[in-house]
Amino acid sequence: MPAPKAARIAAILTLLCAAGVIASAAGGSTRFALAGGVAALIGAVAILVALSGSGQEPLPQPAVEASEIAHVERAPRKRSEGSVLLATLRNPGNGPERVVGDLQRVLAGIVADERGAIDRAEGESLVASFSRTDHAGAAVHAAQRMLSNVDAVSRRLGHDLKIAIGVHSGLRGADMVEVAARVQAAATDTVPVLVSAAAAHHLQGALERVDTLAGEGWSLDVFTFPPAQKRLPGF
Repeated sequence: MPAPKAARIAAILTLLCAAGVIASAAGGSTRFALAGGVAALIGAVAILVALSGSGQEPLPQPAVEASEIAHVERAPRKRSEGSVLLATLRNPGNGPERVVGDLQRVLAGIVADERGAIDRAEGESLVASFSRTDHAGAAVHAAQRMLSNVDAVSRRLGHDLKIAIGVHSGLRGADMVEVAARVQAAATDTVPVLVSAAAAHHLQGALERVDTLAGEGWSLDVFTFPPAQKRLPGF
């Protein structure tokens, strides 16, 4: 019971016992006097309890060290799937600097149109990531558009500009870019866009297998567009 409440009860009991003693004394009744004495005793004990309770200090709470908070285990975030595209202009020296700069801006605009994000742009290369639901289709469609634009500019201006593109899909992380780089490194002038099997799987047979790449401890199949295919299904 809280100390203030106990003190109020003690005060009421003390008043009652005082009234009982007065009444017993007036009526000459020893029985009432005895009852009053007992009540007075209870009241006195209650007051003592109330007073001792009000003076008690609250128990100190154990301090929580900052290091303990830092070491609390958190559930690991679930990594989501996405696709990565690496694009590099192979021979920018074959075109005027202004044309190459404009073309690079066009490539970045294509990524934005496909709701992707430019993760890195250095010199003639860019790295883009796609996280929308159809991320693989968006990345491959962006690759198609990039290739078409480079070819169109090259034909229109009479410059032999080439591009190499690699696309890979998987759980988003640093290794995605590494795999996409392996895919892109295998691209040639005749097959400028290569797609990993993981990305091609999302496109349900829309791409054709080209080759199997292999290195120390790894191998992967790569795909590209069928020769007559101008546009991916659904885009």
